[in-house]
Amino acid sequence: MKIGSCIALVAFVLVSASSVLAQSYCAPRSELVEQLGEQYSEVPVAHGLMNANDRLIELFASPGGKTWTLLASSPGGVSCVVTSGYGWREAMPKLLKPTGLPI
Repeated sequence: MKIGSCIALVAFVLVSASSVLAQSYCAPRSELVEQLGEQYSEVPVAHGLMNANDRLIELFASPGGKTWTLLASSPGGVSCVVTSGYGWREAMPKLLKPTGLPI
């Protein structure tokens, strides 16, 4: 899973992350990671840091992208489910023709 393929999703979700986190399911990160693995076979596939409050944003996905979950974790170790879904697909990179070289 490419980190670049997650940027658009993360940017969209983080616009309203504060209000979403207030309504989300939150628990210690270790518990949520264990639940995602056991119940959905999801593993971490991408992560990044939010500048505003140093939250860790992590994308978990199951093999083949059947299900996915986006977590936001505080420095104190509490994580919240921001959103989840199904059918996660990695964006395919576009091939560019090098200038002056035949393809």
